[in-house]
Amino acid sequence: MDNGIPVYILSGGTQDIFKVELFFNAGRKYENRKGVARLCNFIMKEGIQYYNSEQLAEFWDFHGAILRSYSDLDVAGHSILGLTRHAENLLDRWIQIFNCPSFNQEEIDTNGRIFSEKLLLRLYHQTDRGFPLSVRPSCPARSEH
Repeated sequence: MDNGIPVYILSGGTQDIFKVELFFNAGRKYENRKGVARLCNFIMKEGIQYYNSEQLAEFWDFHGAILRSYSDLDVAGHSILGLTRHAENLLDRWIQIFNCPSFNQEEIDTNGRIFSEKLLLRLYHQTDRGFPLSVRPSCPARSEH
């Protein structure tokens, strides 16, 4: 591209589909709190300026598109896969994810809880005997009846 960003185009196959991937210098090594990069990257596609997550989901489903997002140590990315005949509409809406994400507080709260629970489960499964004492969730005392 004119701005120095490399673009790779691969052609092949006989299906009328397209896939676009964007990669960013972002990820865990850039976050100030554990999980923020992953949560932010995920929440971006959950709402934009004029469309909430439900409306976007209906749009992607109607057009047969698949969206993916991920965050690694030093890279974050987004991809879209769809039918070529819908490429213009899909890409116009997809670009809005990066230009005007809404970051709805309800989505942040809900997905933040989900991400925290998944992190605790991963920590649980990484130990031989369950949660290490430092991350053990608090549980109500069990009553003896």
